[in-house]
Amino acid sequence: MWEKKIEKTDTYFGQWLDSGERLAGAEVFHELFEGKPPANWCPTIESFNVTPLEHVAFAGQPIKFSVVASDRDDDDLSYRFELKRELRATVGGDHIDSNKNLFKAIKHSDPGSNKATITPPALGAFRVYAYVFDGEGNAATATTTVTIKRKVELVKAKTLKLPYSLYSDRQPQQPYPPSGYMGDKSGQIKINFDWKDRPHSGSSCLQIHAPAGAWSGVNWQHPAGDWGGRAGGFDFSGAKRLKFWARGANGGEEVTFALGGIGPSETYFDTAKSDLQVKLTKEWKQYEIDLDGKDLTRVKTPFHWSSYHGSKVIEFFVDDIRIEN
Repeated sequence: MWEKKIEKTDTYFGQWLDSGERLAGAEVFHELFEGKPPANWCPTIESFNVTPLEHVAFAGQPIKFSVVASDRDDDDLSYRFELKRELRATVGGDHIDSNKNLFKAIKHSDPGSNKATITPPALGAFRVYAYVFDGEGNAATATTTVTIKRKVELVKAKTLKLPYSLYSDRQPQQPYPPSGYMGDKSGQIKINFDWKDRPHSGSSCLQIHAPAGAWSGVNWQHPAGDWGGRAGGFDFSGAKRLKFWARGANGGEEVTFALGGIGPSETYFDTAKSDLQVKLTKEWKQYEIDLDGKDLTRVKTPFHWSSYHGSKVIEFFVDDIRIEN
């Protein structure tokens, strides 16, 4: 994109801003075509910081942003922030117009500073854009989303006694069924809850087939099939670890296991999230996810797995899933 194209965000594509400043992508082409570096370099955004960290706030609650930037030419930098409604999705790169800048909702700590406080004027999904200028015709951009939701009085999660078994030689225990199938080929995920061949303990284990050519995964959920809109989950305060045994059919299978999966943009979300990426072996091995110090007052997703392989089905086995104190 030689100029600018709006697709999902205002700044995802493009080598120049509407105001004419050059972006880092143009530097690359300058070197490729001119065979030499530019006379003055674009600034670099090192970090784009948001408070609260979850990027979620209640109606009327201000959100703070700050940018840390550098410039290899030591030019004096200035900053600008914009707040816009999140853009709708596009199909096949179709044209889309930019949304209006809600500039009245933005307050700089002082004009042109690298800090701003933003109070979105309504509920919903918004996007914040940060721009850094070096005064020499160059710029850098960064963007992030924020979600504004209505504050509601949540139903407190009930406590479950520890240790708690999510699977042990039988169908997964209620109230947490593995109901959250995910991915473009979620219909091809296969789970056998009573696999008899070489379980870790007892007479059976879980046998799982993840489809080829697509990311896929399954969440253990309460209530079943809920992604954060309904009251539920349980209080596991005091738990120290999530432990389970797993092995691969061939060894080398890469799988991510986790507790938590519903983010704070939803009404009823997992108050903690912790994951573990592993490469399985052909033999049973015990894995542990550290929960010590986590806020476990509402766990709607106590166990999750996900995986991806571009060319073949991933087959693996899981047994003895427990949350322990």
